[in-house]
Amino acid sequence: MTKVLNLVDEIDPGDNFEEVYNEWKNNKITAVKAMELLNLKNNIFYRIVKEYEFEK
Repeated sequence: MTKVLNLVDEIDPGDNFEEVYNEWKNNKITAVKAMELLNLKNNIFYRIVKEYEFEK
């Protein structure tokens, strides 16, 4: 059986993720700008957001 890695657990969105996330949710920046600031591709960004909101 093949082990499937959860890439979100492997990726560190950075120390400023919460700050960038809050700016995005408060419509101060776009999602594209948030992804650029965090240096994340869109699929990884939204996976991390989903996990963050679930844990919140």
